[in-house]
Amino acid sequence: MKMKLKLALFSFLLFCCSGVSAQNARGYIFFAPGGETALGSKGGTTSAYGAGGGVELLLTPHFGVGAEASAVVPAQGPASNTLGIFSVSSYGHLWRDRSFDPYILGGYSVAFRDFSGNGGNFGLGTNYWFHENVGLVLEGRDHYFKLQGIPAHVWEFRIGLTFR
Repeated sequence: MKMKLKLALFSFLLFCCSGVSAQNARGYIFFAPGGETALGSKGGTTSAYGAGGGVELLLTPHFGVGAEASAVVPAQGPASNTLGIFSVSSYGHLWRDRSFDPYILGGYSVAFRDFSGNGGNFGLGTNYWFHENVGLVLEGRDHYFKLQGIPAHVWEFRIGLTFR
């Protein structure tokens, strides 16, 4: 039931901006090579791959809010160790022109599998609009959680498409 509720919430957030001006909302999808780093005595870094999508709503020309869902699959080991992440973030756009749109972001994240962990996220990136309504998104993002009592980072280098 929890997964159905999370999927319904993500679907609502993804499509709730359909009535908003195209200049004020963007959707995006991404693929993200990265890793998971556990801190403490059982520390170590393992490779992982993420994929997901989300939406951002611009409230002012330089400030926006957004939500996204993603999955992080370990590069080695069973696929059942896939971690789901849901995040809500605020975006600060440094400047904007017709093609180049760099930003910083930060917010709340929750990780879930057969357990859940609250945390935060921060990152920076840019949208490069190569067409009026389609662009390339490049972003680095770090999620910090306490998963099953162990502090951990899930970090990603994202590449994807953004559209408005």
